[in-house]
Amino acid sequence: MMEAFTGLFEGLVTYGPLLVDGSDVVPLSVLGCKYDACDLIIDEAFQEPSACECGPLVPDRGGVRHAEAQGVIVQRTRLELNDQTQTAQEGQLYTRQALGGSTPTGARRRFTGRIGETSTLDQAGLEFLTGTHTLWFGGKRAVSGQVTYRARQLDEDRPDLPGPTDRLVLRFYSPVVLTDSSGLPVDPTEPAQVLGAVGHDLAEVLGTSVSAVERIWYRGDAEGGWHAASRLYKPVDVVLAAGTVITVTLTDPVDASAVARLESHGLGLRRAEGFGAVRVATGPWQPPAPPGSTTADDANSDTDADTADLTGQTMTAAARAETYARRIIAAGIGPWAAKQVREYTIAVLREGAPRSAGLAGFPRVQALEASDRQVFTDLLSETDQVLDRTAALLDAFVREDQ
Repeated sequence: MMEAFTGLFEGLVTYGPLLVDGSDVVPLSVLGCKYDACDLIIDEAFQEPSACECGPLVPDRGGVRHAEAQGVIVQRTRLELNDQTQTAQEGQLYTRQALGGSTPTGARRRFTGRIGETSTLDQAGLEFLTGTHTLWFGGKRAVSGQVTYRARQLDEDRPDLPGPTDRLVLRFYSPVVLTDSSGLPVDPTEPAQVLGAVGHDLAEVLGTSVSAVERIWYRGDAEGGWHAASRLYKPVDVVLAAGTVITVTLTDPVDASAVARLESHGLGLRRAEGFGAVRVATGPWQPPAPPGSTTADDANSDTDADTADLTGQTMTAAARAETYARRIIAAGIGPWAAKQVREYTIAVLREGAPRSAGLAGFPRVQALEASDRQVFTDLLSETDQVLDRTAALLDAFVREDQ
């Protein structure tokens, strides 16, 4: 197990950030209206600075920009209960921000990222990455973060490239760790230091040397992390923030295949942890467009596949029970559902009461999104083993969240 883990997460495989569809990292080379009074955008990596009618243009604040006006970032407030009175514990109210799991239309939100350098994996590791799995991401995984992971082969063709080029605009959409030969952070105001930090990797991946670093747009930051396997903090490194842009001139022109190798490889240190994810830009940055609407056929096929995973035999009873429990908790009816499902389970398994979908008619269930309502309804007709285990998990998850 440890060997498989090491091959996936401690080797040469690179993992880029997951971005919600309809969002993008704003390059720090972008200028915008100081007063947000107009939509004029100038990307200094490709365009000459100018001014808008409203006033001066200023560097964008960077970060991730979402095409959707609302619903991507949500707030959830939870409280801790007093064990004796079963009322809210004084001073124990918690509010967290999270990425919403569904779009305003009720469709599941999709996050897309890139995994590179997979040729270094053995067959077992490659099969895992190319399979379909139910995973839990982020914090508070007992009550949130469930995703369906799917992978597809990335088309390496870059039709947007006009042809072989000797000037590359490198946009980093995750923080990048650049050091000199001594392991010290580079000074981004010194092009020679930046050239020394990226020149070797670029020459090795592209097959030609870098003659000059033209310009760099950056913001300094510090990043650490948490190593889940060892339960230890990761070292904190000085980084250039996501959105950093570096323009370089090459000795010889490179083609699309070299660009694809670079985007798969990344730049800088700690690439296996998501640092140094880079895209080669071919034109001025544009704000992200809203995610495309899913066709009826696509939506139905996705729903059918998920339902088959839950109610069919493609998952073990234990896995189905955990999925039911986590989906119900994430839907926001955990404490109520734990009590009702426990009483329903006792009535069915111990007292011989007939199965019934009556609980699904309660207002709390009817107020749920259609997919969550279907999950709750399916649970009521599940096997005895899955029903009993789900009831126990719901109780455990509710206690953990209090």
